[in-house]
Amino acid sequence: KARATYQGKEYFFCTEKCRDEFLKDPQAILNLSKPRPAPAFSLKDLNGNTVALNDYKGKVVLLDFWATFCSPCVAAMPDLQKLHEKYGAQGFSVIGIATDDKPDAIKLVPSIVAKKRVKYPILLTNEAAWTNYQVETLPALFLIDRKGQIVRRFGGKTDHKEIEGEVARLLREAGK
Repeated sequence: KARATYQGKEYFFCTEKCRDEFLKDPQAILNLSKPRPAPAFSLKDLNGNTVALNDYKGKVVLLDFWATFCSPCVAAMPDLQKLHEKYGAQGFSVIGIATDDKPDAIKLVPSIVAKKRVKYPILLTNEAAWTNYQVETLPALFLIDRKGQIVRRFGGKTDHKEIEGEVARLLREAGK
């Protein structure tokens, strides 16, 4: 595993190659110049059920790509749970996507979820989801509006007040 610090935030990578690509042009990876359609996916949850992004059509969704080895990812879970609880009744959901691909790490996912008291859906990624979302760093969070457009991307150790402000703004705009 590799890591790097950029603008005071720590980022985690699956390989040194991914880190080196990120460091060539971090802004190209971190910034969205305009909204784009959120790639569809169907992934298994921790109970083996298939969950699709389309199941959340019409909702504001925050996708959280994380891994058991990523300490900022795990540390963020309680704040994401609070956000999920606070805005869930208004049409918002957090969806966690565990990116671990080694059997030993995958076995850790349920215990971490239980320890952090996460109630929002946790899915197990596949290479297509990882690639389609162009996940280069962890954590990687994608804010999707009710129309299915990715409108913000957050990476590294995130400011949860900033995320909450964006979620609240999208929910207000949708109510107008």
